[in-house]
Amino acid sequence: LDFDKYATSPKLTEALSHFDRLQSVSGIPMQVLLSIVDLVISSASRLLLMVLFLAFMLIGLSDSLGSAAEQDRSLGVASKVRQSLQRYVWIRVLLSAFVGSQVWWIYVLLEVDMAFLFAFLTFLLNHIPHIGYLMSVLLPVPLVFLDPTKNFSNIIACMWWPLLLHLL
Repeated sequence: LDFDKYATSPKLTEALSHFDRLQSVSGIPMQVLLSIVDLVISSASRLLLMVLFLAFMLIGLSDSLGSAAEQDRSLGVASKVRQSLQRYVWIRVLLSAFVGSQVWWIYVLLEVDMAFLFAFLTFLLNHIPHIGYLMSVLLPVPLVFLDPTKNFSNIIACMWWPLLLHLL
């Protein structure tokens, strides 16, 4: 990966000049913007931890049931739920691996730097319902935008083909 082509990119200097102009017009200091980003990231990490704790609490719920008859009945239901959940996770992992490999091929054909990293992030983000695929489609866009060898049609293709793949 050649970072010099991004550091000397005319698109980067243009984007930075727009950002400086935006900051001077809006009057929002950089520290406020950084604190908002920090708040969003910390909230997302807390939400993830909360979901993990909830999952472990639900798994441990079957151990704290009342009588033996209730335990037998609920263990049968818990077993079915566990099997369904395992099947869902297995299918989700296989589907995400397939989509990640196809996204890797797309980015290789489009000559996007760090194609494997973006494909791996696609695999991971596909497990987040509703917004994961959108995040994985938008992640390489800044890199493609700043690449001086790419034009507007490359940016559109970098978003269009993975999005189409996710929607199929």
